Amino acid sequence: MPSYVDDDDYYCYSDDNNQNDNGIPDFVDEQDFDDYLTDEEYNLMGDLFPKIVKELKDYKGWDNLMVKLIIFKNNFDFNKSILELKKKCKKKKLISTYNDTVKPQYVEKSNKEIASNLKKGMLLLL
Repeated sequence: MPSYVDDDDYYCYSDDNNQNDNGIPDFVDEQDFDDYLTDEEYNLMGDLFPKIVKELKDYKGWDNLMVKLIIFKNNFDFNKSILELKKKCKKKKLISTYNDTVKPQYVEKSNKEIASNLKKGMLLLL
């Protein structure tokens, strides 16, 4: 019986160019990555991802796929993931728009006016 073994049968495909150093395939978009996750990993990602995004609100230079890959790489560890992301991303610069010539004007209202406005608002809700 003839043998049908080719040279490429011994090729290790895990070293393909479409994988990164961690053995995770290079994903083109977030949906591909979500499909790659197991059900348990997907649920963990769903719990952790919004918390990490909330922590990154003052940072720029990240996208959803980057965040998810770092969470996955760090075994869903919140602290390790946040530290790595904050090192990779830059903090947003806050631009002061306060103008010394324009000062806020506070309007003082009496308790009667406030109560009256509240009653009107309650009547509108009914």
